Amino acid sequence: MKDLKDQIIQTLLQGESSVNDLHRKLGVNRNKLTMTYKQMIKDGYLNKEDEDNKIILSLRKTDFDQFFEHFDSVVDFYFDLANRDILTLRKYKPLFKNIKNTSGKFQYTFKPEAMKLLNSIAEQINYLFQSSAALTYAETLEIIPKKFKGIINYHNKRCIESTKSIIEKLVHEHKEFEAIIRDHVSWGYGYKLLAQIEKVSQNSKNKKTRTLH
Repeated sequence: MKDLKDQIIQTLLQGESSVNDLHRKLGVNRNKLTMTYKQMIKDGYLNKEDEDNKIILSLRKTDFDQFFEHFDSVVDFYFDLANRDILTLRKYKPLFKNIKNTSGKFQYTFKPEAMKLLNSIAEQINYLFQSSAALTYAETLEIIPKKFKGIINYHNKRCIESTKSIIEKLVHEHKEFEAIIRDHVSWGYGYKLLAQIEKVSQNSKNKKTRTLH
């Protein structure tokens, strides 16, 4: 049924269709087609309308359709803003003045322009984390239609990878002040958490590889 469901979706991506036309295009058993599209209506995949004694099927658009349609663009927007600010920060090196290291504790004063840009970068990172968290929370509440289940991990991964890329680029640009930067924008813990997740993931992959051998 899964293969037939995918065929129905691919066909309806080209536009709405009557059940008769769908049956003719797909060349499948009529009862199987009926059973599949009825289940897809229940699962939130399809809309059904009766027109001139014909059953017309179309892909159902919800708030989640629009959300996922634009999700990549939203991630790109935050990512591009952060990278623009990182490039602008180059004008204000060094970012800090009056830096003192007393018993391992830093005391420093930001240049006003640098503080403004770092705050902006931290804000873009926060938006990416919030977007990922919103997806996970909605999935936990089971309010996301089944047809989107397969792409949630993709979008979460995009948020995490974009966040990691921003952090790595910022730290690379100002390596000598890494500890200060992490402390100021308050995502030091988040960065460490990402690193730990990657380590666990890699260990898991290595175990699977050894098992296969």
